[in-house]
Amino acid sequence: MSWNGFKKKINRVGIMLKQTAGMVGKTEDKTFNAAERRFKIYEKKITTLCNETKEYLNCVRALTLQEYKVAEELDGLYNETFDMALCAMNLKTATGKINDSVRLEFDNNYIKCVLDPVNQLGVNFPTVNQLISKRENKLLDYDECKSKVDKLVEKPSNDPTNLTRAEDRLNKAKEIYETINQELIEYLPKPLNNRVQYLEPTFDALILSQLSFAEKSFNTLNDLQNKFLIAGANLDSLDNLTEKSNFSLQELKKLGICNFSQ
Repeated sequence: MSWNGFKKKINRVGIMLKQTAGMVGKTEDKTFNAAERRFKIYEKKITTLCNETKEYLNCVRALTLQEYKVAEELDGLYNETFDMALCAMNLKTATGKINDSVRLEFDNNYIKCVLDPVNQLGVNFPTVNQLISKRENKLLDYDECKSKVDKLVEKPSNDPTNLTRAEDRLNKAKEIYETINQELIEYLPKPLNNRVQYLEPTFDALILSQLSFAEKSFNTLNDLQNKFLIAGANLDSLDNLTEKSNFSLQELKKLGICNFSQ
């Protein structure tokens, strides 16, 4: 920051303190305030949406990877003497395929059609916020110039040119402030008003990418059904599987070396 920039910053802080104390008037623009308030709410929601869409992708990646790790550990518990050994190996292969090719295809589609478009909504936020900050600074400059003119009008200076120079500075400060203010008033509602039109294709892409991923994952796992049936697994009912698991657990509890909490 240059020395002049530093002095301006200190001076603006002083103006803010004087405004708080009621020594300098403060210009209010209700139209801008309403537009800024709505924009800030929109910015917060879009930022949250960006974070959640990214987290969703991370969760899908973690899920498919963990499914593969579980299948890998199950495969390690079997050996060739067990009827289900080949099934465990096939499950490992299937979950590996889902984690690699199926999920990778989902990644590419999701990033291209969902994540990138959503992130694009927030690209201009830093620039807009910088312009809002610039407006605040120019408004402080304008209020300061206005206060000086008011004081010279109330208490004229011995040098009449002081008022003329102060009025010139006021007009310039007013023009700069009003230009930025009007620019923001016109721009701030646009992202909010166009959000539905922009997000609808992204929402459609989200559903289609989820559907494609679910279908391909299902088909990959469904191909294992015949192999499991040949090996003697009962896949007709989850209740039956739960009953068998509970029975096996009860048998283990009967062993003296096992101390399961009831």
